[in-house]
Amino acid sequence: EIHRSKAVIERQIGREVWHFCYPWGSCNERARRLVVESGYLSACTAQYGLVGGADDPFLLRRVSAPLSFLEFKSCISGSFGLYQRLTRRISSKHRAAGSGRQDD
Repeated sequence: EIHRSKAVIERQIGREVWHFCYPWGSCNERARRLVVESGYLSACTAQYGLVGGADDPFLLRRVSAPLSFLEFKSCISGSFGLYQRLTRRISSKHRAAGSGRQDD
């Protein structure tokens, strides 16, 4: 089924499919082996966490994507804390401007 579905999708979209997502994120060694043998380059599980260079590309963990692309970029770049502080500061300044009050 893993190999056949890859061929069907490739035929339907007219290009090669390189990445696989285990159904429901469920994976075992047999499923991993079949994904490798089917020609995929990587596969995602449902396990939460960041991925490092030494991690198995067929057992990739996931992170939840924040609400916006900018939030996602700041999260993966390591600057999400800075992004949050800046957006809170901007929001408080907008609220203060709307009320006629000045923060710092």
